[in-house]
Amino acid sequence: MSSDCSPNRSSFDPLLPPSELISEHSGGITPEQFVLMGEEITRHSFIGHAGITPESKVLDVGCGCGKIARPLARFLSDGGEYHGIDITHAAIDWCRQAYESVSNFHFHLADIASSRYNLTGRVSAENFHFPFDDHKFDFIFLGSVFTHMLPGEVGNYLSEISRVLKPEGKCLATFFILDDEANDRGRDAHC
Repeated sequence: MSSDCSPNRSSFDPLLPPSELISEHSGGITPEQFVLMGEEITRHSFIGHAGITPESKVLDVGCGCGKIARPLARFLSDGGEYHGIDITHAAIDWCRQAYESVSNFHFHLADIASSRYNLTGRVSAENFHFPFDDHKFDFIFLGSVFTHMLPGEVGNYLSEISRVLKPEGKCLATFFILDDEANDRGRDAHC
């Protein structure tokens, strides 16, 4: 593995999911946007701001079909490690198959009940236990995961993140908050 996270410009990229999987699990974006967003987040936020190295151990909560995994596969060395976790069977199944030859990349199904993504889930997000040892990760990323959660669920995830993050580790979580203030601003913008 090299420490370059630049795109693979070949006509066939085995780590690029099918368009329909990208659209369904990455907010309706195109494959080109999928590639560019993953590379920009990795370069700017993970490497530039969080300072991950090729030897870092990274947890991607809500990994979907690998938007972050793809550029990290070119960046992390054999000494680094990536774990992606998601509640969507199709995304995890695709990633397990696509990354099967990348020995330090692992994808985990979180069998969490969801009316949109996992109707047969056996546990609630409020009671979900991250399947990792304490203090394992240097960096944890959640891309808009909290946007879809209720306060009790967020509280549990924050507790689990605290447990599996190394004491000197870093976490980046992006999310939208829709409250009265945000709603008022939205109404004002349309006046």
